[in-house]
Amino acid sequence: MDYFDEINEAGCCFLTKLEEAGGNSLSLSIQTSKVSEREEKIFIDEKQFGKGKRIYSDDTCPEFQIYFERFIAFNVLNESYLGSDEGEYTGKYLRVYSKSKYIDFLTEYASVYLHEGEVLTHYAFLCQDQVIDIVSTRKPTIIQIN
Repeated sequence: MDYFDEINEAGCCFLTKLEEAGGNSLSLSIQTSKVSEREEKIFIDEKQFGKGKRIYSDDTCPEFQIYFERFIAFNVLNESYLGSDEGEYTGKYLRVYSKSKYIDFLTEYASVYLHEGEVLTHYAFLCQDQVIDIVSTRKPTIIQIN
């Protein structure tokens, strides 16, 4: 089971761990979330932005470990600065791009010719506070850890 559908259906996730695991491998853990039943006032830097429902994780929310045996590049972005990428992708919170500006950038400015003949795939994990972009020629291994 690859858990792609389960992660996308669960809604927003929280990044709980990210580490380079040695030998150009990468491991990250994400935990799914819940939405509070009650509305509360939203404040950012002491400025009120109306009301909303809190998004949170607890011990009942599934957590997944995602392991890339090899990666070409990865990037972590504060989700507040996410722009639009008009690439071709599937998924909502765990996106799998067949074409993206990130792949175009790497093809133009990095030595990805070393992987000539291999398909570059861009994976994007849209988490509550971060967006993690990973380009690899190999599909990740995903396991549920709770």
